[in-house]
Amino acid sequence: MTSPLSPPRSKPVPKTPTLQARQLPEIRAELAQWLQDPGEHGGPETWARGFDPQTAARERQAAKDWAVSLKSAELFYASADMTRLAVSAGMALPAYRLHPEDLPAPHGLLLWEEPVTDTYDGTELVGAPIIGVTWAVYGGGVYIRSWARQEEWLTSMAKGDPRPGCGI
Repeated sequence: MTSPLSPPRSKPVPKTPTLQARQLPEIRAELAQWLQDPGEHGGPETWARGFDPQTAARERQAAKDWAVSLKSAELFYASADMTRLAVSAGMALPAYRLHPEDLPAPHGLLLWEEPVTDTYDGTELVGAPIIGVTWAVYGGGVYIRSWARQEEWLTSMAKGDPRPGCGI
């Protein structure tokens, strides 16, 4: 039921709230803190879970490296309209290898107001929608990590799907 002061709804309310540009500094700080948290539910242990010992050690180190990178990351945000435009244009682009000079900053965090990936196969949820990406230039290469909403990532991981990146 809506209040008499509530405006009429012209479109359905999204299941999850959209991200706003003003949230980027807080999200960056929370991600960096999580990636440094040595506890059972912290980033290093979460990323290492389920891997052989050698791969798990690399994932723990990667979490720590990403925490450092995030602290110096420049922040970028794409509105829903810009996200839709970029996704549409991207469908027509050929495969391309990203180079350090293609990026707007050596370390960055980009959040989209709405997801940039499809997550449904028919009516079945497949993976978690990607809502962000971090990058870091290191040793002449570009390292990228994609991010999903924490709730959707955890649901996807519970189904045994390691594909969707990490949770925000």
